Amino acid sequence: MAEVIGNRFLCFLGYVQAFVLSALLVAPAQAQTSSEGSLPISGAMSTDGTELELSWKNAMTMRVLNSEVYRREFGAKGPQSWQLIEPKLGRSFIFRDTGLQPGTAYEYKVVRYDTEIVDVGYWLAGVDVPAAEFRGRAFVVIDETLAEPLAPVLERFSQDLTGDGWAVMRHDVPRGVPGDPVANLANAREIRHWIADQYQRDVYREFVLILVGHVPVVYSGRVAPDGHAAKPHPTDLFYADVNGIWKDASDGALQPDIVPSNFIEFPVGRIDFSGMSGGALDTELALLRAYFDKNHHWRHGMIGDLREAYGATDYLRVERDQLRNIVGAEAITVGGHHDVGEERPWLFGVDFGDWEGGNYADYANKAVFSINFGSGKQYFANGDNPMRGMLVQPWYGLASAWGARPSWRLHPMSLGGTIGLAQLKTVNNGRYGGDYRVAMDYFPTGQYLLRNPIWVNLMGDPTLRAFPTRPPREVQVDIGASGAEVSWSVSQDVDVVGYRIYRAQDGGARFETVSDPLSADTVSFFDPDGMVGDRYMVRALSRKTVPAGSFFSLSQGAFAQTETAPAPDAMITQTLRGGQAVTLELVDDPDAGILRAFVEGTEAGDLARGTDGLWVFTPKADAVGEVALRFSEWDGVATRERIFALTVEP
Repeated sequence: MAEVIGNRFLCFLGYVQAFVLSALLVAPAQAQTSSEGSLPISGAMSTDGTELELSWKNAMTMRVLNSEVYRREFGAKGPQSWQLIEPKLGRSFIFRDTGLQPGTAYEYKVVRYDTEIVDVGYWLAGVDVPAAEFRGRAFVVIDETLAEPLAPVLERFSQDLTGDGWAVMRHDVPRGVPGDPVANLANAREIRHWIADQYQRDVYREFVLILVGHVPVVYSGRVAPDGHAAKPHPTDLFYADVNGIWKDASDGALQPDIVPSNFIEFPVGRIDFSGMSGGALDTELALLRAYFDKNHHWRHGMIGDLREAYGATDYLRVERDQLRNIVGAEAITVGGHHDVGEERPWLFGVDFGDWEGGNYADYANKAVFSINFGSGKQYFANGDNPMRGMLVQPWYGLASAWGARPSWRLHPMSLGGTIGLAQLKTVNNGRYGGDYRVAMDYFPTGQYLLRNPIWVNLMGDPTLRAFPTRPPREVQVDIGASGAEVSWSVSQDVDVVGYRIYRAQDGGARFETVSDPLSADTVSFFDPDGMVGDRYMVRALSRKTVPAGSFFSLSQGAFAQTETAPAPDAMITQTLRGGQAVTLELVDDPDAGILRAFVEGTEAGDLARGTDGLWVFTPKADAVGEVALRFSEWDGVATRERIFALTVEP
């Protein structure tokens, strides 16, 4: 094993050298070298939310001729929205802002000058920033060949989106055709037309697009952001730019190197393992099922509220510096995907990982969100793509992007923003053309200045957020002649401060708030307007304290059972012998619509699910005693966390 790791490390070093050389020889198309560096910032809010102290004591050069500080309310758009609040800070590396309002999120920009701009940093801050109850509309576009075999999994995912405040619109589409870009583009244009039509009906709402399965891949431009040969790149931004004119090039490709309208209307993420399965549909389905299991567990807080990150390589300096805003400088470990990234669960990992996608089957990275930089990785449709390789890591990987060219703007996630919002901020970074310092919201964009590029793709679910809240449990509803009595067991999240109750009339999917804020110890609510056929949902409200300050966050919705069902046994038990592989008695129940999945593995042995859906556990040869494995159970309405208790005998 040591020899294998050593050989891969040598290959990796050779790859890095080749990458650096190629970057020096061939600059990316439509790019100029950036003269700015990234400024690492730390911040501290007062408990009452009226004051903020920013510092940059860890800057490469601590003192320069002068610094400027800009501020705007978070959500403001365009470079003109930045207000200069400190034009001459001099050589200081500390700035204090006062008179701030609790409940408002503020975005800061610090620009340090010497003979020219030296470096630029950003910081998001706020205290008691309100939670977003209703998030808008989620377009879920599904490869129709997967719709039936994944039906219960997709139904659970749709419920999870609803429970996060999204109104879901599903659209099944033809699968991408291997080797036929002309047919793929024709189908993609039809899909884009449907998306644009739905968007135009309500342009003032928030939208997000999720591509599930091998939805047709579109190629555009002739660019070389990795410094190698210029050629068309796969781009899902085609689907999210509803107003731009994407002109045909030839042979099923498109012309634009940049987003034609300069802006995409909403984030877009792809959950697609067609290139990771070796062409076997059962393997592809198994990978998708494993992904949506992880997605479900993260949303429900079963993986935990992770507060650590790791990072390596100066190519990703901008992203690494932004991790300070999300987890704090002291919670960032120097390391990469294939060393510290495998040690324990991480919220975020930023690194120049292995370039051989096929090697990712041998890794066990534990980053929920990741940036995986390196030549060729942006071609996500290639077989065994390393970005998608991060999503097939067991138990944790949920979203991955290329980064560095341009650098991803991750700081929106520090106060409850989605990874999709980070993508939106990265793509919609001003307009192409003109002086970048007055035309862009954020700079530098890494080693090169890149504006509105078409290759800023996201692998994974764009609706996911950091710092999840555990939902309430065992929600029940009793509807009578005078109304509905809703009851629940309290959330196990230590940050919970209250609950919200929602109702969808007559079995519909549109939920509305029906309760005033309820206290953290409340376990029931009476709705006098409840009627037979109504659906109910309960969400826990938490107050998350983070390096950026604090914000309120709502858990996933816990949906009510209309009839009280007997609770299942707390445990499933099974006995086995050490060192011998055994199939575990944990299976789905398709007839009852029940899905079951383990939440995480164990150091006591190897736990894996085969393409047949059966779980196999192989204990270590010297393993003896009790092994407790957590698993989730979804019955079509409610999710429970239970224990599978193994007894390993000699």
